[in-house]
Amino acid sequence: MKISDVKPLYELIKEASHVHILIISFLALPFVLDAWVSLFQKIEPLKGLELDALYIVLFFFSLLSIFAITTDRKRKSIELIKDQVVGYMLARNFTRVSFERYRKKHDSKLSDEELISVINTYPNILRITSISEKDNEGNHLKDKDGNKITKPGFGLVNV
Repeated sequence: MKISDVKPLYELIKEASHVHILIISFLALPFVLDAWVSLFQKIEPLKGLELDALYIVLFFFSLLSIFAITTDRKRKSIELIKDQVVGYMLARNFTRVSFERYRKKHDSKLSDEELISVINTYPNILRITSISEKDNEGNHLKDKDGNKITKPGFGLVNV
C-alpha cells in the first residue's frame, strides 16, 4: 500500500466533524466490540473478565465522545463569531471594527481574550488592531499625556 492510496481517506477524515466520526463509529460498533471481546479472550489475565473490560472500553469511548462533541461546539462557536465579524465589516465596507462595537451589535458578553482567540484561530482572515477613540465631532481623544486613546478591535487581513 502506498501513501497515495491512503491520502484520500486521510483527507476525508480530516474534513469530517467529530459528530460524523461518532456516527460512523456507532455503525461500526458491533464489529469493533467483537474485535475487543476476541482480544480480551486472548489475554490470559482478562479471561472471564471480558465483559468488565468491555465496559471500561465503552466508558472511555463515551468520555472521548463527550470531549469530541464539546470541542466541535467550541470550534463552531468561534467560526460563527468570525463569520459575524467578517460579514459586518464587508457589508459596511469597513476594514476594522472594535471589540466594543461587536459586543453591542451582537449582544455579546465575550471578553477581549475570547475575541482575540477568534483572531488567533483565523490569522489569515482577521488581525488584531487598535482603533482610535473619537469624540462626537470626529476628533481623536487623547489622554493626559497627549497620546491617542485606543481600543482593541478586529481588522481584515489584506489578501
